[in-house]
Amino acid sequence: MLQKKFFDMTSSTVVIATGDGFADGLVGSVTAIANNAPLLLANRNNIKGVAEFVKETGAKRSIVMGGADVISNEAVKGNDG
Repeated sequence: MLQKKFFDMTSSTVVIATGDGFADGLVGSVTAIANNAPLLLANRNNIKGVAEFVKETGAKRSIVMGGADVISNEAVKGNDG
C-alpha cells in the first residue's frame, strides 16, 4: 500500500475520510497533521484496503470523518471483507 511507503507509522491513530467529496478530506487532513497520523481516503472501491491497513498497523484509535454512514464500522475496526 502506498501509505506504508510514504508514512512512518509512529502514531497509533489513523484518520479515515471519504475520497468522494472534498469536505471530509479537507478537515481530515488538518486532523491527521494534528495527530501525526495518516489520512486514509476511502470509497466503496478501496474500503477493503483501508481496513487492511488499520488491521496491519495495529492502530488503536481511528478518527472517522463523516461517521458510519460514510465509512463502515467494519472498516474502522479493520474487519471489512
